[in-house]
Amino acid sequence: MNADKLRKLIQIDLTTFDSNENNVKHQIVIPFMDLFEMGNHKFEHVPQGSRIRIDIKSGRIIIETKALNENLDIHIPQLKNYSDKEESAVLSLLTNGRQWRIYSPHWIRKSTFKDRLIYKFEITDLKDDELLKRLEKILGYSNYRSDEYIEHIEQRQTEIIKAEREIEEIRKEKNEQLLKLETEKNELEEQVKLINKQIEGKRQEIFDIRNEDNIQEIQEKIKGYYLPVNKLAQIVLPAQPIYSEMKVPNAMGKRLVLNGTDGVLAYGQQLSDGFVVFEGSTIRKEMTDKLKASRPKLVARRKQWEEKGTIVNYTFTEQVVFNSISEAATFVLGISANGNVNWKNDNSHKYDITQKNYNRTDNVETKIQEKRMNAEEAHFSKIEGAKEPLLQNDLEKNRSNQKYIICEDCGANVKVENIEKHKDSKCPAIKKLTGRDKKSKKQVANNYHKLDKEKELDNLRY
Repeated sequence: MNADKLRKLIQIDLTTFDSNENNVKHQIVIPFMDLFEMGNHKFEHVPQGSRIRIDIKSGRIIIETKALNENLDIHIPQLKNYSDKEESAVLSLLTNGRQWRIYSPHWIRKSTFKDRLIYKFEITDLKDDELLKRLEKILGYSNYRSDEYIEHIEQRQTEIIKAEREIEEIRKEKNEQLLKLETEKNELEEQVKLINKQIEGKRQEIFDIRNEDNIQEIQEKIKGYYLPVNKLAQIVLPAQPIYSEMKVPNAMGKRLVLNGTDGVLAYGQQLSDGFVVFEGSTIRKEMTDKLKASRPKLVARRKQWEEKGTIVNYTFTEQVVFNSISEAATFVLGISANGNVNWKNDNSHKYDITQKNYNRTDNVETKIQEKRMNAEEAHFSKIEGAKEPLLQNDLEKNRSNQKYIICEDCGANVKVENIEKHKDSKCPAIKKLTGRDKKSKKQVANNYHKLDKEKELDNLRY
C-alpha cells in the first residue's frame, strides 16, 4: 500500500471540499481504490455519473458515490437495485466521501440487503493499521488474482455471525440481571413502604401519648378525683444521647447551639452545602406575623413537617437540612435572624440530653422549689436559742407548730403573727409590684411576670 497516497487521502480538508458527487468520486473514491492497486482492473464509469463498476477476474465491485455529507441510508435501495442487476457482484460499496459502507450483496444468511453490511467506517479511520489490514484482504489486488478475497469475505461473514451471537448472549445475561435487580428493587420498595407505615404509626402513638387529652387513664383520674387540668404537664420521652454519637456527612467546623426565648433550644452544624439542625432541637411555638408575610415558603415547610411528623410538639424528631445558617436560625426562632450572630459554639462538646434537662418550664420550677426548700430548711434548722441545726424529726415538729410562715411573694421566713405587717411594709416583692422601690415600669412588669409564673407553678405543684 502506498503510504504517501494514504496520507494525502486522509489529510483532505473536507470543510472546504467541493461536495458534489463528481468531485467526491474523482478526488476521494478513485484514489481510495487505487490504494489497493485496483487501477490494474478495468474501471467502468461515466465521467459525470455517480456509479463505478470495477471488473475483476471472477466478478465485479459496484461503487455508488454520493455528495459529501449526503445521508447514505436513503440510498441503500438504489445500491441494492444495482447489485441485483449485477449477479456477479462480489462487493457493493456506498460512500459520500466521508463515510464508507461495504456490503456483501449475495450473503445468503442475511435476508435483507441492509443486514449484509460487513464494514462501516469513516475516512479518518484509515489511520488504524488493523482496519487497513482487514480492508486489504477483501479489496487488495493480489487477493483477487488468486481468488483469496472470497475466503476473506466468508471469514468476515463468519466473524460477524459469531460476534452477533456473543453480543446476544451478553444482552440476554444483562436482561436477566436487570430483571433480577428490578425484582429486588421492587421488594425493597415494598419493605420501605411497610417501614414508613410503621414509622407513621409510631409517630402517631408518640403524639397521642404526649397529648394527655388522648390518654384515657389520665382523663379518668382527672375526672374521678375532680383534679384541675395541668396545662404545663407533658409526658417526655426517655432521655437518649442523640447528639453525642451523631455523624453528619460533609459537616464543617464545630457544632453550634442556639438558645433563645419561648422554649427555643437547638443544636446544629455547618455543612459544605447548607446547615443541619439536629433531632431533639426545639423551635418557637409560633412564627411572627411579619415573618409569615415575608417568608411564606418557610411557613409552608413548617406546616409540611408538622403534618409529616418531622416536628412534634415544637421538637424536631429527625435532623433536617436548611440552605443556609441564617435560614436555620430564622426557622428555629420564628423571626428574621442572622445565623452567624445567633448560633454560638457549644462548649459542652457532647450533646447528651441525659446530662441536661431541656424542659425550660421544669428548670424554672426546680429552681424555685430548691430556693424555697433551702430557705425553709435554713429557717427551721435555726429556731430561737438553738446552737446546732435540728434533726429531721425536730424540723417536722416545728413545721407542724406553724410558728413561722414563708412569704409566698418573696420567700422570706416570717412569724405567723407578723405576716400582715411584713406584706404591708417590708416585703420587697410587693414593693416591686407596687413600684414603691422606684424601679422602671419595665422592671415592674418583669417582676409581675416572674411572680405570676412562680405562683402558677406553686398551684400546679401543691
